[in-house]
Amino acid sequence: MPIRWLFCDEIDEYPGDVTARVIRSRSPRSADRPTYARRKVFLVSTPTIKGLSRIEREFLSSDQRRYFVPCPHCGAFDWIAGNIRW
Repeated sequence: MPIRWLFCDEIDEYPGDVTARVIRSRSPRSADRPTYARRKVFLVSTPTIKGLSRIEREFLSSDQRRYFVPCPHCGAFDWIAGNIRW
C-alpha cells in the first residue's frame, strides 16, 4: 500500500536486508505518474558504527540541512547540537 508520509525511527537498528531503497519504495514517486506529488519520507536514527551506519550514509548523500533556532539569550540563529534542557 502506498504511503504519503512515511516516518522510520531508528533505521540503524533495522534488519540488514531493509535498505533505504526498500523503505522509499513504500512511498513511490515517478515522473510520469506520481502517487503523491508532495510525499515526505523521514528517516530518523542515532548513528551507530561510523562507515556502516545507514543514517550516516543517508545524511552524507543529502544536502545536509540543519534546523536553525534562535538563541534564547542573544537571538543569534544556530543549530541544536545537543544538551537540550526543558
